[in-house]
Amino acid sequence: MPSETSIIQAALKLSQPRWTSQTVAEHLGTSQSAVARVWRKYFDSSCLPEELPSGLQLTEICYVNGCGFIRAKVLDANPIGKILKPEMRSPRRNSLQTLLAGLPAHKASTNFASPQSQMPASILPDNRDWLLIHSDEKIAPGATNRIFINSEDWQSLLGYLISACHLTPAANLHELHQNLIQWAKVPSETFHWVASNSEIQLISPQSRPRNLLRSTQQVIADQVFESIVTNVWNGKLTAGDRVTESSLAKELRTTRNQTRDALRSLASSGLVDHHPVRGVLVPTPKVSDVIDIYAARRALGIEILHRAVDKPDFQFGLVAKALAELLETASTGNSYETGNADLHFQDVIAQNSGMRNIPQLFEILAKQLRIYIAVMGMGYIYSIGAMVADDTEIFRLMESRNFPAVRDAWNKKISDSLEFMTEHINSRK
Repeated sequence: MPSETSIIQAALKLSQPRWTSQTVAEHLGTSQSAVARVWRKYFDSSCLPEELPSGLQLTEICYVNGCGFIRAKVLDANPIGKILKPEMRSPRRNSLQTLLAGLPAHKASTNFASPQSQMPASILPDNRDWLLIHSDEKIAPGATNRIFINSEDWQSLLGYLISACHLTPAANLHELHQNLIQWAKVPSETFHWVASNSEIQLISPQSRPRNLLRSTQQVIADQVFESIVTNVWNGKLTAGDRVTESSLAKELRTTRNQTRDALRSLASSGLVDHHPVRGVLVPTPKVSDVIDIYAARRALGIEILHRAVDKPDFQFGLVAKALAELLETASTGNSYETGNADLHFQDVIAQNSGMRNIPQLFEILAKQLRIYIAVMGMGYIYSIGAMVADDTEIFRLMESRNFPAVRDAWNKKISDSLEFMTEHINSRK
């Protein structure tokens, strides 16, 4: 029977970003229930201190001398009793569980005389960021932004981190996860990770977009949508094909009830079609639908840009980052992925416009375009140069606070995109 430490460290040794209790059990040669019991033991632990904050953005992780710390920005200071209920099925669990697995893996690989060597105080960041510190001896006691977690309780952070780190960008967690996997192949005395976009301006609770706090049902609906789009793009599904609950539940390792609810949510948003007899179907692009989508995006986009240009504290840095990602994707020559980056650039503007409900509608319209483009396949190749030129000009004009010019640039972008897509649909008939 593998030890609890072996079960915990398996998250690192599997060297893959997604795993389940079944894949861990197969790797260790034990039962799935044995793995699940260990995970549940720490997930359900309630021995954590009450002063933990409820909203964190992870910015730095370090393991050194058998100790470690998690550095984070605090974006929400509510007490732990008010944080979201953690979910074992959270898409963030794999990365965060791997994060906590790193410390015992490090301790097992070092040759220190004492298993609880003290972390040098000099390694700790000297600022006001929140620190969760693994150490059996308190360092700088009395520092209000430092919480000390001893060896036995370190793994018990899992449920808390799943709930508290809902404000950490998924890209950061993915980067951290990949770095941990590489480090675990040849563990050294120190693991150090700093978020690549930790310089992004923080969003205050008052201005934070509502959709940052997402329910489990919303997360699963997003996963189901992404799975459908991927399967369409890969040729496994096409327009008019039936999407089954059982296949999605198996692929995403969710229950059929969760998948059924997700498909209902997608159907109500027009992202999939619902037939009374055949069930849920991949939508078939129609010119009339495309005209409606672009009419709505034209009107909403104008209002979003107006609000963004007039907003004194508009976060241009976030939009600049989205534009940089677009340029990087464009350099690969992949029109489909550049199109996705183009829609993401527009969504970032909407999410930071200060509007409450419009960004969600705007995002749904973007998703409708994404699945239509996936259905049309490789034959739909919109000009990468046009996307880059349009978005670069829109951002330049936004920075100059020139709304009439931004509106004209947006109208041109919408008209060109609508003309291209409608011509492509007509050519397929």
